[in-house]
Amino acid sequence: MKIQYLQYGNRYSNRYNRKKEKKTNKKFKILIYILLGIIVVCGIAFGALSLKYGVKATINKGFEVLNNITSPITNKITLVINEITGKNSIYYGLVGENKKTYYFVNNTIREDITNITALSPNNDVKAIIENETIDRLVNYPKGYYINLPKNLNYDFSLSKDFVKAYNNNIDITISMERSPYADVWEYIDYYQNRFFLDENYQQRNNITLHENKTFKINGYQTQVISLTRNTNSDVIKLNTYTYIYMKLSGQNYLRIMIKSNDFSEEYITTYTNILSSFTQIQPQFTDDYHIEYYPIPDARWNNKTKELYEKYTLSNDIDWGIFTADIANTGINETIPSMEKQLEYKFDVILMYNHLGNPLPLDAMKKISSQGRVIELTVQTCYANNTQLFDYTPMFDIIEGKWDDKIKTLAQEIKSLDTAILFRLNNEMNTDWTSYCGMTNLCDPNIYIQVWHKIYDIFRQENVSNCIWIYNPNDNNYPPSNWNNFLAYYPGNEYVHLLGITGYNPGTYYAEKNGETWKEFEYIYDEIYNKYSNIFSGFPWIITEFASSSVGGDKPQWINNMFKNIKKYRNIKIAVWFSAADYDENNNPARLYWLDETQQTLDAFKQGIKEYKQ
Repeated sequence: MKIQYLQYGNRYSNRYNRKKEKKTNKKFKILIYILLGIIVVCGIAFGALSLKYGVKATINKGFEVLNNITSPITNKITLVINEITGKNSIYYGLVGENKKTYYFVNNTIREDITNITALSPNNDVKAIIENETIDRLVNYPKGYYINLPKNLNYDFSLSKDFVKAYNNNIDITISMERSPYADVWEYIDYYQNRFFLDENYQQRNNITLHENKTFKINGYQTQVISLTRNTNSDVIKLNTYTYIYMKLSGQNYLRIMIKSNDFSEEYITTYTNILSSFTQIQPQFTDDYHIEYYPIPDARWNNKTKELYEKYTLSNDIDWGIFTADIANTGINETIPSMEKQLEYKFDVILMYNHLGNPLPLDAMKKISSQGRVIELTVQTCYANNTQLFDYTPMFDIIEGKWDDKIKTLAQEIKSLDTAILFRLNNEMNTDWTSYCGMTNLCDPNIYIQVWHKIYDIFRQENVSNCIWIYNPNDNNYPPSNWNNFLAYYPGNEYVHLLGITGYNPGTYYAEKNGETWKEFEYIYDEIYNKYSNIFSGFPWIITEFASSSVGGDKPQWINNMFKNIKKYRNIKIAVWFSAADYDENNNPARLYWLDETQQTLDAFKQGIKEYKQ
């Protein structure tokens, strides 16, 4: 028996061990070959992608893919731990018996709900739990609860992006964010904080930085920045800002912006308690927008303005417009007439720009009007032509009344025109490249809204009756943060009459620098239409400016495709071509938007207009 057993391989015998060692070595070699093969394939892929997109972009994309794989796992682990410890209960840690829960379903308080499990998962559900000392906000769709001070009002109208809680002494905005890059802190440092942490910006805008600290709380890496904008005015009552960033799993993070009327120990205790209470729970239900957007025509409009607005409201055709360099002189007197002669077409709308405080070119505007054209006037409350963004921003002074005389002068100039105008104020505010955008104004969209209301109200006081107001965000949010969503800047239905949309084909001049690609008209405006149609369907739309570059593709064919597709966007009533160029840092043309760049581009537009009018 013993011999027979050895014949089949005693596991303690040398013969058995040698066989096992050979098998082990063979498996180990196969594993090494597989790993080497993976490394080689990854190396080749990395090299190819690096040549196309750059090393840094490729590394970021790699980390992003890795984070996308690991993020759900780490998030699930957190939720499991919270379930085990009981933290998933919305009442966890609340002391005392005097607790009352208020449920908000689709931004409406529901007193008849005792158990939310009966609600449809398509509902947007929030809860406020009143305790003896605090209120607990439960955001079911975003999957968290957080303790807030008592006696606050709540705004869930834009809860798909953020929620707000406020009273006369404090204003809190909470949003769940995601960095588009693997390095979350680098993204936050640049795309959230770079302006108000700049010393020159602080000095020029009377800002005192109180703190900029990082620490861990409840296992989350956290950054807290606090500052105060110093002013003698009491118009803006909440001038102390605290920005809280808490790194969650993967590329996700929590952002809280708190505004208060002072920076004190009591205030620090308040925001610390808020921060330390944040707890993730299992997400439920579906968040959404809960606000109706529709234009309210101004009762003060004169007859010409009413007629023009009615035209754009009822028309099924598109009026075509143009912008050229030196529009008030060479543009209207030479460039446009020459272009129109070749096109055999007279443009309906002329786009002009003005920086608040500079006089309007009234003679040129009167000439444009006498030719039967409509003026689209873009007014920007900017400093140094939006070039010195780390410098002074006039937005705070405008709110506090220090620019009232300039606004009144502008109102009187417009009032003196015997024509209705399309008035576009501070376009592309949801970006980081203007003096009036959210980024350069303490990352607070309400500053923009207050400036809009200020100017609108002064126009009313001055009895301006010939302005149709255009709200014109950029087609994409830069940075792509929820707090910076274009809806956060919306001034209100009674302040807006037309929706301005803007989408360019930038070409490929900056392909390596920032990833710009050739975009066909349909690609750009399908995205814009899908984004805006359900929200702003009640507004007439105006493409306030658009164009195609010639770098990286066939510009005449782009124009042909534009005319073939534009009719399907039924809300569009006006489209204005921006016939100019963007220049690089060496003053070389980078994005070539000229309509008359070549005879072929003019011919394409001429043919398109002819066919469109048939």
